[in-house]
Amino acid sequence: MDVRTIQRYLKKGRLDRAALDKHLESLPDLTDEATFVDYEAQFAEEQRKDAEAQAEPLPPVPEPPRPPPAPIHPAHGFPPATAAPLPASPLSATPPSVAHQTSIPPLGPLPGGPDDPDRQGS
Repeated sequence: MDVRTIQRYLKKGRLDRAALDKHLESLPDLTDEATFVDYEAQFAEEQRKDAEAQAEPLPPVPEPPRPPPAPIHPAHGFPPATAAPLPASPLSATPPSVAHQTSIPPLGPLPGGPDDPDRQGS
């Protein structure tokens, strides 16, 4: 069990200190079978590898190939147009018709407003 969990259980009363001590004393001593991990050496090795990686220059990124030049039109002396002209807008080509025009009917009296016939007199 994690030390923080043990401390939390002791504080909340979910674990008795005497029962914890008894359990810890019953555990076998496995010190001889443990493997020592030198975290400081591992950290130093990681820092060395990071420094080496940052010291190495990155390979240059190749430039993408350029498209071939457009052929020159012999009669005009400039490249021909490659895109079709845009079609005229249908809105600008024809004037708006009366059928498309709409009128908004006037609103009646607002409910509860001064012109509302159902309004209670004040």
